[in-house]
Amino acid sequence: MPGINQSPSPVDINATLDQLERAVRWSEAFQLVFVKCNHPMEQELWHHALLERLHDMRVLNLVLEQPIVSLLDEITARWDQVAPPQAVCVSHLEESINLQRETSPVLGRLNHDRDLLRRAVPATLLVWLPDFALDCVARGAPDFWAWRSGVYEFPTNRALWQMESARALTPKISQDFSLPLQDKQQEIARVSALLRSARALPHQDTRGQETIAHLTTRLALLYCSLGQWDKAQRLFQDTLTVYQQLHDQQGIASAYHNLGILAEVRGAYEEALEWYRCSLALQEELDDRAGLANSYHQL
Repeated sequence: MPGINQSPSPVDINATLDQLERAVRWSEAFQLVFVKCNHPMEQELWHHALLERLHDMRVLNLVLEQPIVSLLDEITARWDQVAPPQAVCVSHLEESINLQRETSPVLGRLNHDRDLLRRAVPATLLVWLPDFALDCVARGAPDFWAWRSGVYEFPTNRALWQMESARALTPKISQDFSLPLQDKQQEIARVSALLRSARALPHQDTRGQETIAHLTTRLALLYCSLGQWDKAQRLFQDTLTVYQQLHDQQGIASAYHNLGILAEVRGAYEEALEWYRCSLALQEELDDRAGLANSYHQL
């Protein structure tokens, strides 16, 4: 559609890379820089592009493959005293934040160790994070966050978001419910990240809104599989709102049905009956035989 930016322009990307390169090259002391990038594939791409620009400098590239408690310990363990780094790039710190959010131990340590970190790293510290993790840092390590020299952003590419969302919607419901606990938590983190990326996109067409509804439904079902009913209900309500905005009667009927199942599981039988009746009424209007059969079965 005219006037809608479908993906970040190369000019915008290069401008951000220019700013980051200058921030590193012009600094001879500690400075804290955050780089916001929501999509993992894009983060890897732009991270590599920045390292290419800084090829003539000593850069400690710290990729955190596993959750950590102390960023200071991770950096000092790799610090070269003979040829000290002129910059430190940290990625995947969100893996240490995902589940406990702003109460994550790593954030408490960042706040506590901030003076030690500043003395130990007399160079630019670049921390790459998605937006949810930046929010957690601001709340969970406010004193550390206050030291930031800047926050630079690489906007999400819509085509990549659609592609990744399609992958996330491939598994069947039965597969999600049979996943081990750790795999369920990883899927929750992945789908949640995609939904956060969607909110960062400037515009959403009908297809994008439908994808958001499908992702939200899958996230709700994952929480159902963990018995986290309150979170699941909020997400099913969010799905219903999206379908109502789209005037998607089939989607609305499906959301009613899911809310009915959730109410039934929780023992709220009168509420469940009301949701099932709402779903049944819409399915009768749509002459949806399969939907009618499901609603009659639940009733």
